[in-house]
Amino acid sequence: MNEEKMILSAILAGIIILVVFCIEVLYVKQKEYRNKIDLLKKSKPLKQYLDSLIYFKGESVSLNDVRESEVKRVLRDIQEQEAGLKVEIKHIKIALNQMILDRKNVQATQKPHSVKESISLNQIDQMSGIDFERFLKRFFEKRGYRVTITPASGDQGVDLILFRDNRKIAIQAKRYNQTNRVGNKAVQEVYAGKPYYDCDEACVITTSYFTSQAISLASKAGVKLIDRKRLQLLLKDQIKL
Repeated sequence: MNEEKMILSAILAGIIILVVFCIEVLYVKQKEYRNKIDLLKKSKPLKQYLDSLIYFKGESVSLNDVRESEVKRVLRDIQEQEAGLKVEIKHIKIALNQMILDRKNVQATQKPHSVKESISLNQIDQMSGIDFERFLKRFFEKRGYRVTITPASGDQGVDLILFRDNRKIAIQAKRYNQTNRVGNKAVQEVYAGKPYYDCDEACVITTSYFTSQAISLASKAGVKLIDRKRLQLLLKDQIKL
């Protein structure tokens, strides 16, 4: 009887050891898996790919917008840069989905807020065109927008792209002297650039004023115009885009 108990105890002890061993192996594998996903989330190719997705699809981007061929390209880029990291397409998709969810969670906790600008129009008048674009980028980011500045060349008439609340707005910025009015060309360009960047709205913002022809065309084309007076109100948060 004692011998049977000893055998049973040995079997139970063996089972316990096996279970503990399996748990430890599973824990190690899960830890390795999490580390692999975390490394992918920090990888430059995947970050750049997500930025490009948001650039063209907006903040509502999801895994449904991901193309298999693009994921394969990202995988190749990662394998070239991280030779020791063994990953597959499924790992790329999981990491990408987590990055999208993380981004949405952060945005959900960020509420747009009103921040009056201390800068004056006279100070803005001293800016270059590029500096004006950068100023507008910071201005709208403070108000809860995600802002992308398009490439300096080949921008298709759009200088900035704004994302917020499922709105995607194409902006052309004109840092003109007050005597130099903005004409039809700016309206035509941003109107044409709007579908190129998959935007829902188009707007021209200037430190000057618009010609009557530009105002008439914008009215018919549905392009919003922010001239010097309205820019002053915008800076004071007295009007919204």
